Amino acid sequence: MGGGGGWDYDYSENALQKASHEYKAEAAKEGVVRTYKGKESKGLPAPVGKEISTDSPTPLVVAVDVSGSMSHWPSVIFEKLPVLYSEAKLHLPDVEISFCAIGEPSCHMLQVCDFRAGKDLEEGINAIHPCGQDEYFEVTLDYYANHCSMPKAKKGLFVVCGNEPFRPEIEPAHLERYCGDKGRQKTRTVDVIKELQKKFDLYMLYVPTIDGIDAWEGSFGKQMVFKMEDPRRIIDCIIGLCAIYADDYAAFEKRLAIRQTPEQVKQVLGTLHTASAKKGKK
Repeated sequence: MGGGGGWDYDYSENALQKASHEYKAEAAKEGVVRTYKGKESKGLPAPVGKEISTDSPTPLVVAVDVSGSMSHWPSVIFEKLPVLYSEAKLHLPDVEISFCAIGEPSCHMLQVCDFRAGKDLEEGINAIHPCGQDEYFEVTLDYYANHCSMPKAKKGLFVVCGNEPFRPEIEPAHLERYCGDKGRQKTRTVDVIKELQKKFDLYMLYVPTIDGIDAWEGSFGKQMVFKMEDPRRIIDCIIGLCAIYADDYAAFEKRLAIRQTPEQVKQVLGTLHTASAKKGKK
């Protein structure tokens, strides 16, 4: 696993009492500057012919809609990256994360970062470029269903953040252009989701700017789809999903109360209630 700088820390009681703003301050002391560059980047090339893999037993994929309709939400999500990795690692010590940006054919429809950990995540996230006014979730789902290997994981964790429904079918031309898959037939997105669910626990954090949540609830399951109210709570919710995945939700609740205000805690726990109740708390 990667690490170094301000990313790695111990699991002592002092570490458990750390507030979120302290991560950035400690990183600065180590000379680690964390900032999502966004439009300054040229973007990652389409992963044509590229396979990604990880030996982590607990891999995490975070796929974010970076189109214009998402407004400032992606920037807020990416800026909170240090908190996500540091807090997720408390529940999943061997976690590695693959970030993916979802766009449209006119620019970067699919930008995929390799699974990474610690300080190495910064390079990947800063290479992502936001663009377009549309998003093609289904191509991203197909890519991870067919080009992602996790030999040491029984099942990974996959979180999608966006504000549109997915398209019912995936065009073969898109799979060839962005994934390098030649000779594919038109594929139903729901069938791809079924295959992806064999590899990952799938969750959707839905930004309620457009009415399209029904498609996600119908395919992922209602208890796996959450309507978000504030972009600043998305990272907290992803950390909570990591805790649910690790059967460590009580520890997450304790940490959340340290890092956030009572109102913020109430919002996050209310959002995740159906998922935590479904799996149970330990």
